[in-house]
Amino acid sequence: MGYYTKFELHAYGAESKSPISEDREEEITAKLWEITSGANWYKPRNFEECFGDTMKWYDHEEDMIAISKEYPNILFVLEGIGEEFPDAWRKWFHNGKFEESYAEIAYPRPTNPLFAQFNF
Repeated sequence: MGYYTKFELHAYGAESKSPISEDREEEITAKLWEITSGANWYKPRNFEECFGDTMKWYDHEEDMIAISKEYPNILFVLEGIGEEFPDAWRKWFHNGKFEESYAEIAYPRPTNPLFAQFNF
């Protein structure tokens, strides 16, 4: 069975901070498809097609570290939303290093004074 996650990948020039070109995205997508070939029955052309549906990708950190080493001038941002609430996170990869952060849920204080007394 396993645990499914909806992944979304973005890639930017580490210096330019601009999104990478479509040609470069296709090149990287081909490498990612080789790594995650069990996830899709067709060969995707871009990140959206590669990660268009939920999938099991247990080795995403190791795989993205390896990809980031192959493309040291690109900053990768991988976002994930798991099947269990509140499993949402963002991971940054650059030249073999990565950092992660997890979503924090905060409820705004009610504006009605009566409700505000019971804000938890």
